[in-house]
Amino acid sequence: MEPGDVREAQGFDRGGRRMRPRPVQPEPAPPPVPSFAEGLWTTADVANLCRVSEGCVKHWRFSRTGPPYAKVGRHVRYLPDDVRAWLADQWNCDPEGMDS
Repeated sequence: MEPGDVREAQGFDRGGRRMRPRPVQPEPAPPPVPSFAEGLWTTADVANLCRVSEGCVKHWRFSRTGPPYAKVGRHVRYLPDDVRAWLADQWNCDPEGMDS
């Protein structure tokens, strides 16, 4: 330990000036954790819901036009709420104007 280190530990810098205490920074909030009550869906689950092939869902994923997904290890998984929201956004007509 050098002589200047003792002064720094006592609250002074190497020039003998009193150092201001550093403000304590709060810990950043952790990112929100999605609800997994329904579990995670596979590519096959999304394909069944949309009534398309798994290849079609993979194409959507590669072209970045499909629902949001996450990689869990080497597996692709979807949150059900994300898939439903994405599917609702795909309608290009006004549901109010549809005939019953």
